Amino acid sequence: MKVKVQQVNQGFQLSSSNGSEEILIGVSQEYQKDTKGLRPMELLLSGLGACLSIDILNLTKKMRLDLNGLKVSVNGERDAEPPKAFNAINIEISCNGVIKEEKIVLVIKKVVDQHCSVIHSLNPTIKLNVYVLVNDKKINCI
Repeated sequence: MKVKVQQVNQGFQLSSSNGSEEILIGVSQEYQKDTKGLRPMELLLSGLGACLSIDILNLTKKMRLDLNGLKVSVNGERDAEPPKAFNAINIEISCNGVIKEEKIVLVIKKVVDQHCSVIHSLNPTIKLNVYVLVNDKKINCI
């Protein structure tokens, strides 16, 4: 796996490409006001949410569970001082379907513990809080 990040024109606007797809990467307003794209730490949270989503969908499909309307919301809390790393990440997974609460909790725990490569690439000192909303009922998973 390889990506190439490069400056676009002058300033802080960046692009990232894997050779076939390209995205724009922006920066905080304190550096430059008119950049487009998600900021690097937002991309990290997006990657985490996408990885969880893909693994949850894959596992529920293999288990033939009726899951739909999957949404993953990821909120990171950062240290105040540089390097301003994440110290906690809160993940809320919501879904609907004819699915037993204990089944989706089992799926999510399995994904977090065994499947999601982004979670396993994060610093282990980051506090993870994972909740699931199944048909509007909130359940603490981790």
